[in-house]
Amino acid sequence: MDREQLIEEVTNAIWKMRVSQKRKRSGESDSGRGMVLNYLYEHQGQASPGDLRDYMHVTTPRVTAVLNELEEDRLIVRETAACDRRRVSVKLTDLGRERVGQRRKKKWEETARLIDLLGAEDAEALLRICRVVEKLGDN
Repeated sequence: MDREQLIEEVTNAIWKMRVSQKRKRSGESDSGRGMVLNYLYEHQGQASPGDLRDYMHVTTPRVTAVLNELEEDRLIVRETAACDRRRVSVKLTDLGRERVGQRRKKKWEETARLIDLLGAEDAEALLRICRVVEKLGDN
């Protein structure tokens, strides 16, 4: 596996492992803001509150609280569908997209430093371990 691919794989594996652990804890130490922003970023910048609830494994009021915070910080907007006022779509703002991009770039750089420090063989071992821990978190 080349260095770039290894960085990408380890970054994704660490992220997935952390997400599975956060889901298990139901947001004990994290308000869920990062999960929402990343989910939106990976889904063309928009999703329904129900999609977010299902992804985060939390209650509807918890999703509403997180969305309120993100909206207050101008990172997302909620739009009501014109044809059905009951349908709401959550969308990343330009500022939200920029923040997620910055955060992802920082994570990539941190992972690249880790890969360089570990070397290819140990980095691939770390990747295998992260994948096992992720599976344990999903159970």
